This record gives sequence, structure tokens and C-alpha cells, in this order.
Amino acid sequence: MAEPKTLTNALKIAEENPSKGTARQIINLSISIARSKGEMDKSIFSLYKEKINLSDKIFSKLKVIGEALIDAPEADLREATKHLPASYNSLHLLFSNLSFGEIQTGIKGRCITKDISYRKTNNYVKQIKHPAIFATDGDKGRWSIKEEHIWSITRREEITLEGKALEECEASIRKICKEYNLDLRRAKDVSVATIRGEERRVKAAFWRKRLEELVTHKWFAEQEEKVKKQFNVKTVEEVIDAPLRTFTGFLICCGCGKKKFFDIWGKAYISKVHLLEARATDAANRYNYRRTIEKKLGEKDRELAIWTNTVLKNYGLI
Repeated sequence: MAEPKTLTNALKIAEENPSKGTARQIINLSISIARSKGEMDKSIFSLYKEKINLSDKIFSKLKVIGEALIDAPEADLREATKHLPASYNSLHLLFSNLSFGEIQTGIKGRCITKDISYRKTNNYVKQIKHPAIFATDGDKGRWSIKEEHIWSITRREEITLEGKALEECEASIRKICKEYNLDLRRAKDVSVATIRGEERRVKAAFWRKRLEELVTHKWFAEQEEKVKKQFNVKTVEEVIDAPLRTFTGFLICCGCGKKKFFDIWGKAYISKVHLLEARATDAANRYNYRRTIEKKLGEKDRELAIWTNTVLKNYGLI
């Protein structure tokens, strides 16, 4: 696909590739938006965004899709597109959570098809991102197998079924399932603690991805080796996953200094503290990280607070 080097070209691509068109059209538009973001001046890009007449939410989702695919090999992308759903919501769900390679694997295993619904897409993403939670019994990791959920068995609150009676009931049902070559799986734990733990895992993945966008491989490669040795980091991943003191110290020593730290790295700092809060296993630590975020956003100009809220809102987290 030709790069939209001018506003005219970008608008033509938008006209020929509607957001509610085929999967190929949605992807063409998404990549065009991502490229336009990198090529156009801020004022021209704002004009472009206004002229293609998409809501902020849809535009943001398309940009995320485009950013995920902008460097994908054209032949691989063309082949994958044949099997992707014609829905920007489903495509955003896939490409904001999974790598292009993971999506290709899903296509090869026929877990991702052009007819897949948003609900099934969401389930598949959860299975890939959190196999320990969403895989069941002996089928963990076997997501290339296409399966159909046939029945659910429920117990009314006033009915008691536990201990030996529960074991006998399960054994009887398993015997029938075995006769018909079906799988019986236990219900997942849906306690409040489990739900909150899953929410924190999703939040951690979200903020780590924001950090990867802000603290890039290219930037890290350009930094002096003596600073890397000083902080004992060899990759950008080690910087992102380092303790907060190491993380901020490395960024400060890479040329910005303490006075300009928040001007240059404010978004990365807030993302890092959000990540640490989501990963913290202790409630007291999570509270302290939240207080740190509130304090920093209160101290700095409103731009950083607005950015944080906008990011969360665009990705449906608030």
C-alpha cells in the first residue's frame, strides 16, 4: 500500500477504504492513519482527522490497528487479511492485545476466521493472554483446537451438592461425556479476588504496552554504553521492568536531567507507576503507588492528567 505522503493521498485512501468496509479496507485505512500520524505536521494531521469524519473512539481504534501492522510484511499481511473479520472493533481487540505472529497462529489453527464474532474474539484473546486462568482441565495451551460450548450445568442456591455427592455426580457426568467423546470442564473460579486479579493483569499488560511505545528500542540503541553499564541494563525491556528508582535514574542520566525529566518523560513515568501498581501483590503497595500517581498528576500541569485520562478512556478502561 502506498504511503500517504500528502493530505490529499491520505484523504483519498480514507474515501476508498471505509471504516465499516471489508477487513482489507479497514486495515488499509488503519495503516494510512498510522503513517499519516508519523508523516504529517500536527496541524495537518488534525485537519486530516477532521476531514475523514470519524469519531475520536473509532479513529483511535483504527490508529492502534495501523500501528500494530505498519511494519508487517505485505505478503503476510495480505494473506492474513483474507481470514480476518470485517469489524474494526474485533480487529482492534486482536491487534491491541496480540502480536501479529500470535494472530497468524490463530488463523492457521482456524481459531480466528473472517466470520468470528466479537464475543468469540474476546474469548480467544483472553485464552492467549491468560492461559493459566482461561484454559481448563487438560487442555491448557491447546487453543488451536476448535471447540463448541454445548451446555452449562448450574446449581440453584437452595440445592446442596458437595463432598461425596458432588464427586459422584461429576463421575457420572464424566462417564456419559466419555461415551460420546465430549470434554467436561470445571467452572472457573469467579470469586471477587479472581476477578480483581484478572483486572490487574489486564491493566499491567495495558500499561506495559504504553511503556513500550514511549521507551523504544530505537531510543535505547542510541544511548551511551557507559550509562547502560552504570545501570547494568542491556535491553530496553530491562529498563522498562527495572525498579522505579533504576527506571527514572536511567532516563535522567540519558541526557534530560532532573529539571526536564517530567517534560520529556512524564508520560513514561506515569505509565511505569501504573504498571507497578497493577503488578503489586500487596494492597498497601498498590495504595502507595496510586497516591504517587495522584500526587504527581496534581503537581504537574494538567496536560499529563488529561493524557492519562484520554488514554484510559480511548482504550475503554474508564
